[in-house]
Amino acid sequence: MVDVGNKYIVKIEGYDSQGNGVSHIDNLVVFIPNTIEGEIVEVCIDKVSKNFLRGKVIELLSVSESRVLPVCSIYEKCGGCNVQHMNYREQVRFKENKIINTLEKIGNIEGVKIEKFYGMSIPYEYRNKVQVPFGLSDLGVKAGFYEKNTHNIINMDFCNIQFREGSDIVNETREYIKKNNIKPYDESVHNKKGCDYGLVRHLLIRKGYNTNEIMIVIVLTKDDQEFLNGYVEFILSKFKDIKTIVVNVNDEITNVILGKYERVLYGDGYIRDKINDFVFRIQSKSFFQVNTKQAEKLYLAAIEMCDLKFGDTLLDAYCGIGTIGICASRKIKQVYGIEEVKESIVDANENKRINNIKNIEFIEGKVEEEIFNLVNSGVNISAVVLDPPRKGVKENVLHKLRSINCKKIVYISCDVATLSRDAKILTSLGYKVDKVRGVDMFCQTYHVETIVRFTL
Repeated sequence: MVDVGNKYIVKIEGYDSQGNGVSHIDNLVVFIPNTIEGEIVEVCIDKVSKNFLRGKVIELLSVSESRVLPVCSIYEKCGGCNVQHMNYREQVRFKENKIINTLEKIGNIEGVKIEKFYGMSIPYEYRNKVQVPFGLSDLGVKAGFYEKNTHNIINMDFCNIQFREGSDIVNETREYIKKNNIKPYDESVHNKKGCDYGLVRHLLIRKGYNTNEIMIVIVLTKDDQEFLNGYVEFILSKFKDIKTIVVNVNDEITNVILGKYERVLYGDGYIRDKINDFVFRIQSKSFFQVNTKQAEKLYLAAIEMCDLKFGDTLLDAYCGIGTIGICASRKIKQVYGIEEVKESIVDANENKRINNIKNIEFIEGKVEEEIFNLVNSGVNISAVVLDPPRKGVKENVLHKLRSINCKKIVYISCDVATLSRDAKILTSLGYKVDKVRGVDMFCQTYHVETIVRFTL
């Protein structure tokens, strides 16, 4: 019988979807973080469940050639990265296999082959967005990332996957708060009557990678003008590329970072970035891919997979701020973008104006309803791009696409599991998978972007 604390020697047989090593003990699967396929390790069991075990490495008895020393000093504690112990070639192999295995197991798709996988030549300092919580420690103010599976903040001085100035702004902000005796947010006393639960909750920083424009959003529990006046003057004196500063107020007991109220303290309240020669306006709550360089590859690949001709019409479903539709607009006759979030439609129309695009129309509404409205108005849709949130596409949307006899669907997803679930539905409706590509948008983590083309 396997108990917590038992020690075993096992060989790592493969990976689970989160990059943990997988082995077996007494016919039970055991998940072992920070291991690489083929390694032999001594492991101590730290969790026993009915159907699986979890273990921690005590000693590496044989070391894979794919193992590298993580560049981050807090890698094993921080919940941000998961596969820094793998060299980049192994990370790519893991992600390619993850795409194939998930499509085959969940989607029931046989013989999946990845036509192309887009990696990065330098898989570090790629993130254009930083979100850092602030809190208290025995040593004072701390700011960093949450420890794995907890709300304990790991103090961070430098993050290897985000843009360099982001870490510098976090460090300067932390020092300013310390020096001025400003109390950071303490969620443990938020619901206790009469307790001071602090002022500074989060710092959100965005950068236009191709413009160098920086946005700072400081999230407070209240709009404290005295603090903000001093902070804005201080941080502007330190960083010349800051384009705008926004205060956001969040006084709720919640895991959601941004509250409903915000106001602009400096600049216009937005920054701009470029993707494939198009300019996009980005506000605090705008959805914009966190890896600009890879987003350029992602959008070009998706548009290429649509196999469009100049006279065609593209439907960009879940269009967000219009990035994909705008990038495709010069190649075809007409683009329609559908998005349920009103603020995103406002941004999309502004991006349309900035880029002087005449052949695109953005529609606020639900995809399943607006598809029929378009078809009933005489629009002949040549291809559809689906780029939904992580939860995937509603089943009735997939049925609507089949009912209008849509010949080509290009599905982009940051969660291959929900994509595979939807792929199973599409294939049951008569579609076939004829192209699969992967894009490493999230280097050093287990996440991967997948593009699949479905055709009738």
